[in-house]
Amino acid sequence: MKYEEAQTLLENKEGDVYFNLDTVTEVKLKGGKKNLMQGRVTKKTTGAKAFVNFGGGSLYEKLVKEGLEKEGKDPSEFVMKPRAWGTRIEGTPFVQHNDKYYIECFFVSSGESTYLVDGEVTDEEIEGLPVKSVSDESQGGLEEKVIIRTFSLDSIERFEVLD
Repeated sequence: MKYEEAQTLLENKEGDVYFNLDTVTEVKLKGGKKNLMQGRVTKKTTGAKAFVNFGGGSLYEKLVKEGLEKEGKDPSEFVMKPRAWGTRIEGTPFVQHNDKYYIECFFVSSGESTYLVDGEVTDEEIEGLPVKSVSDESQGGLEEKVIIRTFSLDSIERFEVLD
């Protein structure tokens, strides 16, 4: 998907915008160049449901603080760190980095994922697949974590805005 196409799909939208999403992304593996599968593994995700927000302030920060409050924790203790990479395009869910565009979205449901290495394989068959771990202290100790993903627009195969 091109940036202009994404802009057109989301033009004149305000507040939370929900959409269905299918992606194919490259998987970075552990082991560097010694890993013979490096650069050959992709992850195909279908049927994910996510949303973005148009407007002021950080939706991520707002969602984390609301979650902390729901869990009876002090939301004022959560301090959001600045983005590690890229520049947010003000008032939009888009991020620009090294002449590429990305969309930052929040998952409602993650859909179904399969790994591909010269054809479909299981994640157990992939050498060096990184294990995602989340610290209990992250997001101010929020138990139900806010899931945020930033996808390169190049990796999006289907983007269907829901009304």
